[in-house]
Amino acid sequence: MALTHSNIALANESLWRMAARIGDFREFDYEKWKAESRVSNSKRGIGVIDNALKVCCVLNTLEKTEFQRAYENGSDAVLKWPYFINHSGLLKLLQGDDKDTFEIWREEYELVLKHCRTLHCRESAKIMRFNDIGLALIECPDPLHYYALFSCVDKCDIVVTLYDGNRYEIEQRYSTYVEMSSRPVLPRVSMQKLAEFLNHLEQVSGSPNVKRLSWISDFIDSPGPLLRIEDKEMLLSKAEKYGHPFERPIHKSAIPPSVFTLAVTSYFRFALSKTNKPEKRKTWNWKDIQNFNDKIDWSEFHPVNTNSRKKQLELD
Repeated sequence: MALTHSNIALANESLWRMAARIGDFREFDYEKWKAESRVSNSKRGIGVIDNALKVCCVLNTLEKTEFQRAYENGSDAVLKWPYFINHSGLLKLLQGDDKDTFEIWREEYELVLKHCRTLHCRESAKIMRFNDIGLALIECPDPLHYYALFSCVDKCDIVVTLYDGNRYEIEQRYSTYVEMSSRPVLPRVSMQKLAEFLNHLEQVSGSPNVKRLSWISDFIDSPGPLLRIEDKEMLLSKAEKYGHPFERPIHKSAIPPSVFTLAVTSYFRFALSKTNKPEKRKTWNWKDIQNFNDKIDWSEFHPVNTNSRKKQLELD
């Protein structure tokens, strides 16, 4: 789109770049949005982050109402480009005028901010960051919109979510899929062994559904590998995985939250700290990531004793 409307893109470069970060990497900085909004309101203007969020909400809403969602079978992607490139309201929004598209962006925009308020409220959510392994652990009542969920992870590329009722998901962000040049990242870690370990914990924890429900991980070369409990008879489609957490079912685990937390953090810490000790860097390619994972000796991984490690986790 920037190539087609290069003059508009160059004149509004900060807005276009911010929209790309929110839409592609789902990097919406809620705290910066709040600070920017206070300044913008005092000047009776529209902030760049606020406008970029509206751009993404317009794109998402129009895609849902006019086309099939991303990764849907029989995707009509070839029809989307001319539609969006020539959408007059979207072009105005990409120049800072949000009036013509108000009814399009409003619903999702308000939902994102509502979910952000839930996540950034100390009474309803808890956020822990393990910066040495690039992992953010989020505890909140219910699944959220991705823009809200990732608004608190900072530069962590592994996101572990714990919802009420022992519902969990683990995701490695899209920022580790592309050869990032804007900031250094750690390499992706295959989650296949972690899926095996969590299935073992389900059994010893007395899960009544081990025959029907199972921890299943996407492969390492997926855009955003997701590890979660799946119903073997109704596996999520790629489109459903790409959709927001609040849009998909998340099944209950028999593993207590404290045990789950220790199991997951010890797994990634072993892979990223105890063995290869990789440095964060830019532009990891797939050969590098595969070589890194091939060198991990999982025979040396001995899952932690949750009771003896609980205090250490709190200190970390």
